[in-house]
Amino acid sequence: MALNLNLRLSSMNVPNWLKHKTRAEEIEELPDYLQVEMTGTSSLSLINIGPTQPSPDNSVYPWLKTNATGAPVGWYICVNGVWTIVPVAT
Repeated sequence: MALNLNLRLSSMNVPNWLKHKTRAEEIEELPDYLQVEMTGTSSLSLINIGPTQPSPDNSVYPWLKTNATGAPVGWYICVNGVWTIVPVAT
């Protein structure tokens, strides 16, 4: 299956009062001032995220289960229709 996926990168409004820092510090803060927008497909789904079990149509994608407040609970995969937690090595 081919996907038409385009990413548009743009800078957000940087405050005028923001002072220059060292190059390393500015690079570390770069994600705070960039915005990435995905265009080209409305049905792209690579992972499921949330507290409720994904629909059967989305069972081919892994699920990052969260609790009601959004904190991660664990990674799950669907095997023969049953969502099973993926053990995490420690």
